Amino acid sequence: MKLSQLHNKSLLVLGLGLEGCSALRFLRSQLPQARLAAADKNSLEQLSAPARELLAEDPRIERRLGPDYLAALDDYDVIVKSPGIPVILPQYQEALRAGR
Repeated sequence: MKLSQLHNKSLLVLGLGLEGCSALRFLRSQLPQARLAAADKNSLEQLSAPARELLAEDPRIERRLGPDYLAALDDYDVIVKSPGIPVILPQYQEALRAGR
């Protein structure tokens, strides 16, 4: 999918490690009005300092944190998976089959 095709899409970045945070920053810079969300298995307190700072800097980023972080996959048009997220997660596989 090309960046130009994302203007009217809701986007979820799955995983808030280095790559996920970089993806969020890039997407916000290129799509300033987009509906962006971040999902991670860690709670806000367990995230790295850079991830917490990113979420504090951009309060419009929706947060899906903690044990139920995968429950939000159906709420977004596009999922950007970080490399650290296993592709074998059943919820992620279901989202792929649904075209996300």
